[in-house]
Amino acid sequence: MKNNLSKITYIAITAEFWSDKKQNSYLGLTAHYRHYSSIIGRVIEKQLTELQIFNKVTTITCDGAPNIVGLFDYFSRTGINRINNIEECNQGDNELESATTDSSTSDQQSDEDESEDDEDEESDLEDNFQ
Repeated sequence: MKNNLSKITYIAITAEFWSDKKQNSYLGLTAHYRHYSSIIGRVIEKQLTELQIFNKVTTITCDGAPNIVGLFDYFSRTGINRINNIEECNQGDNELESATTDSSTSDQQSDEDESEDDEDEESDLEDNFQ
């Protein structure tokens, strides 16, 4: 992981601190850095395929960031709906059925411009899942 993170130019960190019922303290750090839709889509599909659930997935709840919205364009199948945020989950089953995938052509063009680094970044991202 050190090697993968050393290749990244800019990183944002989320820190969480909590205690369990026995008063044991925990600190969680999460590193956030930009990945392109094509990489994210391929890695998510690969992980879900390895779990043998990719063909069962009907909906993914995610934020509206362009690189997340664009990942749906890189799945090998259609029919996976995107829910924009948690509020939409609370609107009931009808919203789940009618949620549609929203793609971003400008993000797709950006992904194509960065395709040279995709394989290395995809490998790095996959390493973080193992």
